[in-house]
Amino acid sequence: MNFELQTPPYPLNQFIESVLYYDNYQPTHQIERLLPDGSVNLIIELTGIDQHVYDNQLLTPAKTHRKAWVSGMHSGYISIDSGYNAAMVIIRFLPQGAYPFLHFPVVELNNLVIEADLLFAQEVHHLREQLINAEAVADKFTYIYRWLHQRFKAEFLPHQSIQYLLTQIHNNPTWDILQNITQSIGYSQKHLIHLFKKFVGFRPKQYQQITRFNLALNEMAQGQFSKLTSLGYDCGYYDQAHFVKEFKKFAGFSPKRFLREKGEYTHYVPLK
Repeated sequence: MNFELQTPPYPLNQFIESVLYYDNYQPTHQIERLLPDGSVNLIIELTGIDQHVYDNQLLTPAKTHRKAWVSGMHSGYISIDSGYNAAMVIIRFLPQGAYPFLHFPVVELNNLVIEADLLFAQEVHHLREQLINAEAVADKFTYIYRWLHQRFKAEFLPHQSIQYLLTQIHNNPTWDILQNITQSIGYSQKHLIHLFKKFVGFRPKQYQQITRFNLALNEMAQGQFSKLTSLGYDCGYYDQAHFVKEFKKFAGFSPKRFLREKGEYTHYVPLK
């Protein structure tokens, strides 16, 4: 199995968190639960194996995706194929990073998984052919970064206030700090929400909830806590009931069950 995760070179790393390539992946499960992580992703499949999004309750196929697709920000978990025997490229955009490559408001992708050619036309199919024909993994990354440079448009750079707001949310994911930000930025709350949805996707409060969930999720996955009750407080929840309720909303599991069911990768929980 090949598995290579790269942080793109500057300046792409200002907008893209990572680029992952893997092949010959053979997990022991067929379907997995993908938990919301507050990102937009472009996925390119290189072997021609269909991939599915499943009904969360019945675990029957709801949508089929081929070749390349884009997954927007999600407000809850989705059930997907585990990628058995597939070869994949996954481009994960930073929260403010997708807009200069999409060229339209990110909010339009919320809770959607759509075919990539609807957004990138034949560009993405040409890139896919290059990736299939490139034998060396290093050459695949070269083609990916070249395409991203060509796709980038500086006139779609996010407003500075968005980066400031994101920094504040990540440093202190509580609602109290968010209520004071509009005064320091100088925008009305309505205008700030409009900008945030355009460049990031979710409203600030919704993105903050996802950020807080992921903070708890990462600490749980890495075992960096002593008690679940203290973990909830440390991550910005005002009590244990609030922590459990919000965790179940995003993960579909209670925190205790997540600890029993979690797999090798933080945001992917094996189902069957």
